[in-house]
Amino acid sequence: MEEYKGKKVHLDKFKWEESHGNDSSIKKFFYYEGYVSDEDVPHGTGKMTEESRDYVREGEWENGEFVKGTYSTPYTQRYLGSFRSSALAISKSQTFQDSELHGDGEEYHYDSKENYINNKPSGYVKGLFNHGSLIEGEILNASLINYTEEKGVKKIIYNKRVGDSKTKDGLNNQMREGKIFYEVLPNIDSNRPEGQAIEYEGEIDFDLPHGKGTMTFEDGSKRSAIWNQGETEWT
Repeated sequence: MEEYKGKKVHLDKFKWEESHGNDSSIKKFFYYEGYVSDEDVPHGTGKMTEESRDYVREGEWENGEFVKGTYSTPYTQRYLGSFRSSALAISKSQTFQDSELHGDGEEYHYDSKENYINNKPSGYVKGLFNHGSLIEGEILNASLINYTEEKGVKKIIYNKRVGDSKTKDGLNNQMREGKIFYEVLPNIDSNRPEGQAIEYEGEIDFDLPHGKGTMTFEDGSKRSAIWNQGETEWT
């Protein structure tokens, strides 16, 4: 018998059945094949497939929790890296919660089945994650992959976190230092002789300039300001 992280393991394959709430007629089925511990939960390398949507988690498992590998959701995303989810407590018949990137990871987005199969992503999110949210790293083609509702955002770079601030509606913002790169969009009027903004560097809240920062325009000119959720009085 083999061992993995201090526990004896053996190869097995089986199915989980998950009911939703009090309605036992609504079920999800998960199929697992790989190494399990004596408690009959995934422990070691293995592959789990969610039947109804063909979602696949393949890689390393610890005590029933998917911790490292690839999580594929055809035909829209692939997630690679370290993961975190709720541990499974009852062998072969428990609720199986979703997995989130937690630690170093990469999230690839696809705009068609063909591009998914050929692994040609339309954009990505890469870096250090905390419970599925990027805290340091970069986002390529942010507008295209619907990471932001803002139009024409080519790339966002998150550097170190610099603090929190409150919005007018009481929400808490996670302030970061970073950069935002913009496309020059056609058929958009600019009220400024400098033309459209092409790059911002400074403090960011998620996808907007927020705090101290400098904007660069098409003609190469720069202006510094204090921003509030993407809006500011120029200084």
